[in-house]
Amino acid sequence: MRPNGWLWAVLSLASLGFVARAQDFGKDFVECKIELPNGAQYMRGATDPVADLVVKLTLTNKTQTERLENETVTYRDIEHLTTDDTKKIEEIAKEGLKDKDKAAEFPAKLEEFMKGKEKQRTLEQRPVNKNSMSIAYVPPALGPHDLVEFVIKKVPEGEAQGDGAPKPKRAARDMQVQHTAPADYVPTAYLAAGATSPEFLLPAGQWYRIDEPGEYTIKAIVRGIGQSQSESKTVESNEERFRVLPYKIVTRKIDRIQDFWEEYERGHPAFEYMFYELQTNAAYREVYYVQKVMNRGLEKWEWHRLCTVDPFSKVQVAQVNPKKVAILAKHWKGDAGLYQVDFASTDPKIESKTIKLAGDQAPPALKVEGGVVSAE
Repeated sequence: MRPNGWLWAVLSLASLGFVARAQDFGKDFVECKIELPNGAQYMRGATDPVADLVVKLTLTNKTQTERLENETVTYRDIEHLTTDDTKKIEEIAKEGLKDKDKAAEFPAKLEEFMKGKEKQRTLEQRPVNKNSMSIAYVPPALGPHDLVEFVIKKVPEGEAQGDGAPKPKRAARDMQVQHTAPADYVPTAYLAAGATSPEFLLPAGQWYRIDEPGEYTIKAIVRGIGQSQSESKTVESNEERFRVLPYKIVTRKIDRIQDFWEEYERGHPAFEYMFYELQTNAAYREVYYVQKVMNRGLEKWEWHRLCTVDPFSKVQVAQVNPKKVAILAKHWKGDAGLYQVDFASTDPKIESKTIKLAGDQAPPALKVEGGVVSAE
């Protein structure tokens, strides 16, 4: 017999509910966590946008750890009734049939008799891990076929707030990439219940184009593992922040950078200013800064030399505010210089201070707290 219309509707709703529960099963069980092992401040490299930006990623199965040892279970068992037991029950029943007063006692007598047949027994068995679930996943990797996606956004700084404020700018992938699909044949790894995966070190700075200085946020999206509460419906990590300093060490001279600047920066620069540590014909290196200046609607870039740098020392850079940078550099001849360059106006304001060094003494550490620059 064919079901009528209302029965089809009930069966359809029931099947939809079953499918929904089946699809939700196994989701929201995995937690993804990322860390930045190289710190929260980076410089742009000569070849990679941010070469040292490495992300440490781990996956944790949040379900209960499986109990694998046998457990002892106590259960109630009833012994089989023997022929004598059957006769005893018949005698109790006959007494109740003969005497009406004893008939009311029959259930209690029968229950008391059957309690004597109950036994408590124990059994060794494997436990049932109903709150545990192991998961197979594809190990995260970056390359021609990405198995993880990073959302890197540049956070606006010193801008207007509200509806008119600029939105975060997302960093694009540095090269065309393909993401694996659910039907692709790729090796998988096993994540047991309650376990944490190995640490995956992913060179995000080499595969994402971060070509502007400023503050950024980064989070990971692991496709292939469901997460019903996230926007992407896949597992998403926590969000970390880092800063890219407006300083770049370049193995070229000033004339080569100026002549082929856009080719070197892979397009027209989007930043307002930048510092470059460049080679010279001498043994020392030099620091230059360049600033964009708008004059009657025309864009102009002005280059200025800041100081010399001992090639065996490392320049310290700190961002004081979105328009101000502090630089501590050991000069070619002995002393060190502490510079604060403010790009708030067309003509940058520079504050300089000489730090005396005795012999091969290392420069002090550059420190910025609450907008106050110091060398300790």
